[in-house]
Amino acid sequence: MSGDEDFFRGHFPGEPIVPGVLITEALAQTAGLHLLSREGGGSHGGMLVQSEVRFRKPVHPPAMISLRVTDDGSLGSLHRFEVRAFVRETLVADGTIVLAVIARDSDAPEQ
Repeated sequence: MSGDEDFFRGHFPGEPIVPGVLITEALAQTAGLHLLSREGGGSHGGMLVQSEVRFRKPVHPPAMISLRVTDDGSLGSLHRFEVRAFVRETLVADGTIVLAVIARDSDAPEQ
C-alpha cells in the first residue's frame, strides 16, 4: 500500500492507517487459499463464519503487510486458522478465522 489509495482519505486525515477490516479480509482470503490448496478446492466454495482479530499496532502507509496462516483444527466443514499479520517483523494483528467449506452442486449455476 502506497498511501495514495482512495480509502485512506477518510481513514484518518493527516495520519492515514490501513483499515482493520482490510487486514481481516486479507487474512481470511489467505486462510481460504491455504484451505483450497490443501483440499483441492475446484468443487467447493466457502464462506467466512467467524473472525476474531486483535490489532496490536496501527499500520501506516506505505507498508508491505506479510500474512501468516496456521491450521488450528476442523470439525466437519468448519476449519479454524490462527492468523497473524506483520509489517517487517513487527506483529500488527493476530487472532482466529473460521471458514466453512460448502460443496457446490455440479448442476447449479455459479454465482
